Parts: sequence; C-alpha cells; structure tokens
Amino acid sequence: DHFDLQIWICVSTNFNEVRLTLEILEHVCKDRQEYRDVSNFNVLQEILLKNIRDKRFLIILDDMWEDRDSSGWDKLLAPLKCNQVTGCVVLATTRRNSVAQMIGTVNAFQISGLDEKEFWLFFKACAFGNEAYEGQPSLQSIGQKIAKILKGCPLAARSVGALLNRDVSYEHWRTVQDKWKSLQVKDDDIIPILKLSYDYLPFHLQCCFSYCSLFPEDHWFNEETLVQAWISQNFVQYEDTGAGLEETGLQYLANLVDFGFFQKIGSRYAMHDLMHELAEQVSSNECAKINGMQLNVIPPNIRHLSIITTSHENDAPEDFLIEKFEEILQKIRPFQKLRSLMFFGQSSTKLLNPTLTFCKEAKCLRLLRVYVSNAGINSLQNSLNPYHLRYLEFIGAYGDVVLPQALTSFYHLQVLNVGIHGSHDVPTSMNNLVNLRHLIAHDKVHRAIAGVGNMSSLQELNFKVQNVGGFEIRQLQSMNKLVTLEISHLENVKTKDEASGARLIDKEYLKKLSLSWNGGSVSLEPDRSKDVLEGLRPHHNLKTLSITGYSDPNSPTWLSSNLSVTSLQTIHLENCREWKILRSPKILPLLRKLKLVKMFNLVELSIPSLEELVLIEMPKLEKCIGTYGIELTANLRVLTIKDCPQLNEFTPFQSYSSFGAEQWFPSLREFTIGCCPHIR
Repeated sequence: DHFDLQIWICVSTNFNEVRLTLEILEHVCKDRQEYRDVSNFNVLQEILLKNIRDKRFLIILDDMWEDRDSSGWDKLLAPLKCNQVTGCVVLATTRRNSVAQMIGTVNAFQISGLDEKEFWLFFKACAFGNEAYEGQPSLQSIGQKIAKILKGCPLAARSVGALLNRDVSYEHWRTVQDKWKSLQVKDDDIIPILKLSYDYLPFHLQCCFSYCSLFPEDHWFNEETLVQAWISQNFVQYEDTGAGLEETGLQYLANLVDFGFFQKIGSRYAMHDLMHELAEQVSSNECAKINGMQLNVIPPNIRHLSIITTSHENDAPEDFLIEKFEEILQKIRPFQKLRSLMFFGQSSTKLLNPTLTFCKEAKCLRLLRVYVSNAGINSLQNSLNPYHLRYLEFIGAYGDVVLPQALTSFYHLQVLNVGIHGSHDVPTSMNNLVNLRHLIAHDKVHRAIAGVGNMSSLQELNFKVQNVGGFEIRQLQSMNKLVTLEISHLENVKTKDEASGARLIDKEYLKKLSLSWNGGSVSLEPDRSKDVLEGLRPHHNLKTLSITGYSDPNSPTWLSSNLSVTSLQTIHLENCREWKILRSPKILPLLRKLKLVKMFNLVELSIPSLEELVLIEMPKLEKCIGTYGIELTANLRVLTIKDCPQLNEFTPFQSYSSFGAEQWFPSLREFTIGCCPHIR
C-alpha cells in the first residue's frame, strides 16, 4: 500500500520492458524519490556504496542471463547486507529458470502469456487487421491452431500475424502452417517462431534487418541515419516508383515496422531484445560484435563489425583496455573484406592508434563510425582508403575543428557526419565531394563551402548569399536533388533575374524551403525584396515554406493571385513587418500548419481548417476569418494567440456558439491565449 524508497534503480538491457513499472513507481514513491538507469553491475555497486546508509532501495534487474558464476551476484548484494535499514527489494526478470534458482530468496513467479481468449482477439487484429473479424472460417481455423502454439506471447502474435496478413489467402496460410509443423519449438524458445517470419521477408529487407545486429541492444534508431547506413551498403535499390533512395529506404523501415521487426516510439525506432537476438543469429556469417572487450568467435570472412566499449568503461584501466583491444584485433585479421566498422562508447577514443592500423588494412571499408578527439581527425583521415568509403561519422570532436584537406579526395563519399555542434574550418576544394548526399554539420560548415554548386547530389543545404566569388545565389542552379534548403542574407541579391538564377522552380524534390533577409538593411528598398522573392518561385511540390525579414507589404504572386505552391502544408512567416493582408492560406487545399510571428502591420488574415494555428506579436491584426462551423475547428490540435491586442473578429470562436460546447475544438491538445483583450 505504501513504499518509502529513497532510491530505485533499473539495470536493463531493454528499458521499454520496465517502463510501466517505473511509471507506477513514480506515482507510489512520491517523497524524496530518485531514479537512476545504469548499464552494468560495477556502476550499480558504486551507487550502492555511496548511498547505502539509511536508505531503502528497489533494484530492478531486467532480463538476467548469467547463471554460471554467482560471484558477481554476491558482490552486488554485499552492500545491501551491510545496510542497517530493512525493506530493500531486488526484482529480477529472466527467461532462464536456472537464473531464478541461483538468485531467488522466494519462489519464482512464472509469468504466463495472455489469456487464450484475449490472445485470440489480439492475434486476429494482427492477422486480419480487425479483432472482431468473423469471416473466412477456414482461415480462422488455421489461425487458431497457430495461435495456440504461440502460448500467449504478444511479440510472436505480432510477428506471425503480420506474416499471415501479407496474403490473406488459404494457400498462403496453409503454406505457413505446413512450415510451422516442421519447427521443433521448445516451450521457452520463441526465436524459431520469429525466424519463420524472417524467412518470409524479401531479400532486401532481410539484409536491412540482419545488419542491425551491429547496434547495441536497446539502441534508439534514427530513421535517417539508419537508412543512410543501409544505402552505403547497397541494400537499398531504386524502384520503378520514381522515389529516391532515401524515400525507398524509409519505406523499407516502415515495412519492417509493419511486419513486427521494429517498434516505432515517437519519432525514433527500437528493436525488441528478442528481435535483436534473432538479428544476431541470422547475420552470424556476415556481422560480428565485440561487446565489452569480450572476444567471441568471429568468422574470418566477416564483412561488418561493431565494437562496443560502453559496458567496459568502468571495468578496467586504460592500459588494459588498449592491450585487450589490440589482442582482439590480432585474432580477427585479415580485414580485407570488411565493409562496416562501428564504434559505440566514449571510451573508444582511447583506441585511436590501433584503429589506425585497422583502417589501413580495411581496403574495402564503406562505412566508418568512430569516436575521435579533435587532434585525432587528421591522423585517422590519412589512414582511410578513399575509393570505397561511402559513410563517415566522427563522434566526439567539439569546439573548433579543422577538417583535413585529405577529406576532399573522398570522391565517392555519400554521408559525412561531423556533428552539428562546434565550428569546423572547411578545407579548400571541399566541393570536390560531388557524390555527397548528406552533410551533417554546423550551419557554418555549409555556408563556408566555396563553389558548393558542384555538389549537385546534396539533399540538405544552409546557404548564405555573399557578394564574393563562389557564394553567389546562382550556385544553387544545378542542385536539383535538394530536399531541404535554407537561404539567408537575401539582401545581397540585387534583381529578380539574379534570384531566378537559383532555379528553385526546377527543384522537384524540394520539400522544405526557408528564405530570410538579415536585419533592416533592405527596409529602404521594399521593391527590390519583392522582385527577389518573386524570382525565388519554388516548385509546386514544396511542402513547407518559411519567410523571415521580408520588407514588402504584398505577397509574391506565386503565393497569392497566381498561386502555384498548391502542395504547401506548413507556412511560417516572421518579422515580415510591412505585410498587411494574407488571404492565400484560405485557398491552399493541403495547408495544415500556419505560424505568424511579428507581422507588425498585418490587419486581416483568412484561414482554412488547420491542425496548428500560432499568432504571436501582431499589434494591428483585427480579423482572423474563415468558414463558420465545425469544419473550421474539427482538426485543430494547437492554438496559440499572444500579443494581438486589436484582434476582435476570430471566426473559430464565433462558430462556437452555433454548434455547441460538446463539439467545440474536439481535437485540441494545446491552447494558449494571452494579451488579447477582445478575445473572450
């Protein structure tokens, strides 16, 4: 009924597995609560020794495996046994009865699967897309036989259900059932069940999934980074749909989510620990992992290798770490066929010298993810073979860093990730990287590349217009693969023809465009800014538009009378001081988000049905009008109105009285109104 725990700790290989427990504890342990998530027993022991006096602990150990050596377990319990306070609790989960017997002081609690009735409803939802489905009795009969074998495991239901759902036909389901009968599945072994789903994946998805065994367990995947890694290994191929490699790769990832191999959590992705175990099994001939300096049996023809030092960072002094690492490298040579090398863990910066030897021998390396110091970039760069490298990621280089001149000879490089923090000096001839698709770096790096127009494969660019050679706006003319583009200092563009030289209208892949004028230098020449903006007419496929510092009172024709950007979903206008009337949003059929900030002379605004509406610092705004009724407000999730003292006609609020309180803003999640005296 009541817990008086000052500290509760989770040691977890899969944090998502214990999230519900932690949420419960947040409500129960209301006083002086503290939560820490630690990665290994050594860190946990340090916490216990420092905090043990007169405190109660709840320690959650998730998914324990070690059952051969109890010395580590005894060492962990020693501080708790010396504690004068009673009531400390250790809660452990495991898939092995032998572990439970070794550590248990009470009888183990066997967690069973879902109730048979509830499990069948969930299985039907996965297999048929609807838990209430009652059609096709022959398929339901097969499904019930398969569901019974899954023993109430939700992960198995999701995986096998997705496999069956790919082809809801008797022939496909019967084939799966026949293969099922050939499996020798133990009561506590789910991997063969998941392997069956893997065997039915298309070959390209098998490659993408198995490659993920290189990442640590419980790793949070970023979709762009993961897809870029797949592309570097040629796992992603162009298809007849006309989509680019990145779009195709994202579809691969979406398919793996649908088939149950990944989970999407917010904007990131996670892989269940059982799925990670499956990936390790199916990739054992091509992928290997050195985890915590533990040497596993590594095949001589290995193509992809990851080295994880995170769990070892507190285990040994630096000299032992390097010595152990060099010993491991000697045992897994040769490296001629190696295509991927990934490091995880900050302590791997200590391994730079042996890594140099490693990279010199890896002649076919396509991907390198490595931790380096600022001084170490040059030495590492000179050890890499530039002819095959496609993906290069530096981690740990902060502050002022000079990118080496040797980098400019990596002509086949597709991804260069030096981190978005810190300022980096750019070498001359950086524009030699003509195949570079993604440059993940501080904005200053983008803006410092002279002749960036040569890099016609780039998909993201922050471009600063300058009145010096190599930085004119016409550099953008041939960069037709751009997806995201920011153009600043447009006051340095003199004419409409000069602006048209950027050929934004030809950039059919451009989805996000930001245009900005700097300061008040163009306020005396509003006609020039109007001509420049007119010349920057984008392709009609554009989805997001941001304009800052524009000084003319009128919209460009491509956003008003001669509307051409009909695919716009988001508009953000800021500090466009002279703009007086904005009617175009009302006639944009796909517009979902509208944000207006510091539009000091805007008087009237017409809006359609939106998901987000933000109006901030609009001292002269009097009218915000749109169609009356529920259709205007039904989808609105975010509404912010601040510092709009003259606003007195606001259609969404006036509509409220006509359709009743129970229907007023049914989707609203965020609502802020301030300094708007006429809004009630």
